[in-house]
Amino acid sequence: MSHQRGTMARADNSRMSTALWILVAVLAVGIIVGGLLRIRAWLRRPAPPEIIDAARRRNEQDDRSPD
Repeated sequence: MSHQRGTMARADNSRMSTALWILVAVLAVGIIVGGLLRIRAWLRRPAPPEIIDAARRRNEQDDRSPD
């Protein structure tokens, strides 16, 4: 009888461990997806005018410089 209890306890412990790992995996995927969505939103924002002007000036300088 005690042998069966030990096996059941191990099975319950195994189920608990599996459930814990599933929960950890779901949380990790959620964190990663959330981060990727934030990066995507950040990349979609328009660049400030100062950056665009600086890039234009740099391109004009590159076009004028001899190769």
